[in-house]
Amino acid sequence: MTFKVHILLIISAVGVLSVFGCNKSSSQISASLQEVLIKNDKDLKQACITTAMRGIELEIKRHQDWIEQREKGTEDDSELQQHLSKLKGDLEGLKNIELNDYGIPQKLQVKAWVLSPASENSILYVENMTRSGPWYHICGIKRDDYTVIQPNEKYLMTIYLVYPRYYWYMKSYYIYIDEYK
Repeated sequence: MTFKVHILLIISAVGVLSVFGCNKSSSQISASLQEVLIKNDKDLKQACITTAMRGIELEIKRHQDWIEQREKGTEDDSELQQHLSKLKGDLEGLKNIELNDYGIPQKLQVKAWVLSPASENSILYVENMTRSGPWYHICGIKRDDYTVIQPNEKYLMTIYLVYPRYYWYMKSYYIYIDEYK
């Protein structure tokens, strides 16, 4: 639920309670709302951490594949090795992070769609996206149900940029989809 919906529910609850003479104070209702918001915040943080870890795992696999391909040739892979080390460190950091220490990543509201059935690592296309990006790779979605996003149907989405995807010259991110309508 969004913050606006929570506020509307509280206003409605206060109105109903006052009509029926209930003695719940607004501070008690406010404390209940705060508990709901804290739980939602923790759930969102955990979902973003899990999604970021999955994105990093995909990135590690990509880097390992690139390095393996380069070993067959003569190209220098030191830059890829540095990125791979950073990815492994970031993954370990996320595995051990406390929820209170994790900051919620950048949130965007976008009009977006997929071209084929959504799945992990599908590209999410957004309005006004160019061939230069930014590119969004889905690595997580609320309730882990990718089937709710139908191909070629546009949705108003709230997404979180959970981890940058390594791409030499274009902006690219692994994302978590929180809301879709």
